[in-house]
Amino acid sequence: MITALEDFRGRFSLTFAIDVIDIDQHSKMEPLWGDKVPVLLDGDEEICHYFFDDAALNRHLFSGNTDAVIAVDGPNRLK
Repeated sequence: MITALEDFRGRFSLTFAIDVIDIDQHSKMEPLWGDKVPVLLDGDEEICHYFFDDAALNRHLFSGNTDAVIAVDGPNRLK
């Protein structure tokens, strides 16, 4: 998912931040997102999970309510 997310950002020359979080290191996130990894979030709002959804991220970003996108996954699974 992270590769697709970076490609998306480059394709549209966007400058939003991408924070990658290892869910195994954040016990508070495990009950919320553990069965949906990888998951793409903006704060607590889910954009997509399992697979990168270009259309969902496009709708989200161009709605004008984001500063950062967070990719959540366990170790070595995002790529």
